[in-house]
Amino acid sequence: MRAGWRERLYPRLAGQPTPLLLLPDAIWSAAALWAGARQWVRCFRALGLQPGDRVVCALPADAAFVQCLIAALWEGLTLAVTSPDAAERDGGYSLVTTLDARVLFTSGVPADAFTVAADAIAQGGSGDWPNELLSAMRTSVGERTPDVRLLLRTSGTSGSAQWVALSDDNLFAVLDSHADRLALGGGCVLSILPWHHAFGLVLGLLSALLAADEIVRDPLGGRDIESLCAMAAAHPITHVDLVPLLATRLFADERGASLLRSVRGGVVGGAPVSAMLSELLRATNLRVGYGQTEASPGVMLGEPGEWSARYLGRAVGCEVRIDGDGVLAYRGANACCGVWEHGALQRLPADRWVRSGDLVHALPNDAYAYVGRAGAAFKLPNGRFVDVARWEDALRRDLPHVADVLLRACEPDALEVLLTRADTWHGAQDPDGVRAVVERVLAPLSVPLQMRWVASDGWRRTAKGEIDRRRPLAPETTV
Repeated sequence: MRAGWRERLYPRLAGQPTPLLLLPDAIWSAAALWAGARQWVRCFRALGLQPGDRVVCALPADAAFVQCLIAALWEGLTLAVTSPDAAERDGGYSLVTTLDARVLFTSGVPADAFTVAADAIAQGGSGDWPNELLSAMRTSVGERTPDVRLLLRTSGTSGSAQWVALSDDNLFAVLDSHADRLALGGGCVLSILPWHHAFGLVLGLLSALLAADEIVRDPLGGRDIESLCAMAAAHPITHVDLVPLLATRLFADERGASLLRSVRGGVVGGAPVSAMLSELLRATNLRVGYGQTEASPGVMLGEPGEWSARYLGRAVGCEVRIDGDGVLAYRGANACCGVWEHGALQRLPADRWVRSGDLVHALPNDAYAYVGRAGAAFKLPNGRFVDVARWEDALRRDLPHVADVLLRACEPDALEVLLTRADTWHGAQDPDGVRAVVERVLAPLSVPLQMRWVASDGWRRTAKGEIDRRRPLAPETTV
């Protein structure tokens, strides 16, 4: 029988010196995290929370977040995790009612109904505690969800954001199938990714809590390269997970490049990797990772140093296939148990094939490469359909010294081709030669082409580093 959270967490944390959580202003031993988590458990029980009650965690990535997470796992609560910014934007009252939750935990002074400050839990036992918290509790109107451990919201960069329900079986399927490959035992993990997203929470934080010796948290989430490099220099970092955009920025800094070449493991995921970045990553022990929130979030991994443009790796802990329209589908215990819609959990069959929405093509040895999003297609004003992801992929293959390619419709009845030179350009392909390749590859579309060059800093990008198709160019793009 697979070990549950209590069997995993107690021997790892109770009275133990490691794992250490290293924050800019404090160092927390495992024993201290455990003691804090027990205080959260005491609060949950005093408030009458039962397994499957939904609570919302909108705490920043600090010790209180970790303690709240551990306590919720221990008590079998359904924990909906969101960022403090999202909670402030959406409103705590709105989030709690949308998820039919009992309460939202936040830092600072609560601004909405059904909201409790983390400090009030840390100070439990003083004054009128816990009666002072009871007034913030909400009565759920729907059924409890004891088999759902986490509710995580998708990023929405590829469509409408939704809340995905992950069970213990979903989470353990990914944690257990990935553990040997991640090899975090005895390691020092530099934690950069947000903990309210599946990648950073499951493969990052939870994996590290269960195996690593130290977790060094970057409070700026990789936004300040100078600060990140200084932090890495102060600690014996062995593992780091990151998105391609941050990897590119780190390689541009000598200290950042040294960090990436020195670590013994880590995962780069969340967005496709360019040909230029893949060349740099081959000299590291980092591996590609592919997944989605709906996959808890693991679907595929590559081997350390195994890289090529837009590489996705091989299936880990699940089955994968390419459907007839080129979309990747997966099936396994990693597939989420449902989604939260219209105020209730919509359960999904456990043995279903899940269509990822990503177009891929097969590589040798059961590996796959990313082509693009299936929903990126559009029609030109003349009604001609353009399967944009496939055409952009074809251009990338024939233009190895071009870093970015984007196609979009333009008036009248023409197709605009936007390109960025890679660092490997150095005259390898003259602009006229590139135009000839573009015209040859896109000739079957039989539409007028307008081609122009975009500076590397002229794109608007998502947080994952992909070009934002909704508004791809910065206001003052240099071409």
